[in-house]
Amino acid sequence: MFVRDVKKRKDKNKLVSNQLKLMKTFKEAQQKIIVVGGEKSGKFKLNKNPVMIRLWEQESSKNPEENRVVPQLLASKYDYYIAKSEYSAFYRTKLEKICRKEQINELYFAGLFAGVCVYFSAADAAMRGIQPYLISDAS
Repeated sequence: MFVRDVKKRKDKNKLVSNQLKLMKTFKEAQQKIIVVGGEKSGKFKLNKNPVMIRLWEQESSKNPEENRVVPQLLASKYDYYIAKSEYSAFYRTKLEKICRKEQINELYFAGLFAGVCVYFSAADAAMRGIQPYLISDAS
């Protein structure tokens, strides 16, 4: 969840709180936590794919602070951070390699745009034989 996307949402605090509770619960259960977002610096690479631009426009702010993952999530305990450039967390990232290495065969997804990034990532997980679950009250 990027700062730019949640700042105007009325349910921002609830979404962030629910995600933090999930992360804490998974950590207590000794499960791996993978946070996915853009570059931690907030530098955003312009999308050059004309189809994606037509569908969703450029999704960046001129202010790098707004292109960062919500600070509370980054401040929590997690095992991996994946910087992604497209809508799927698997696209040109090490997520599949991490899942294989850690023997992760189920992924629980939470995020702001359940119909885009979360959905694309979950569909890609299924295509790789990894069972996806969507946590609806944290999305």
